[in-house]
Amino acid sequence: MKLEEYKSGEYVKMNDYKAFIPSKINYNWGWDDTKLDKLLAEANRQIGGVKCIFIIDTKCRLIY
Repeated sequence: MKLEEYKSGEYVKMNDYKAFIPSKINYNWGWDDTKLDKLLAEANRQIGGVKCIFIIDTKCRLIY
């Protein structure tokens, strides 16, 4: 499924109100916009950097 065609859900009329019913998300995703690939790669790199904020050297000092 292309990301551009995905609908997050729909509103269904219940008794006296509308309920939002989300759609299923278990799809193989794809997209045509190459800018999204670059943004996802950068986000992945940033998340990896967050994991490495504190590094302990051999003398047990924290390096920031």
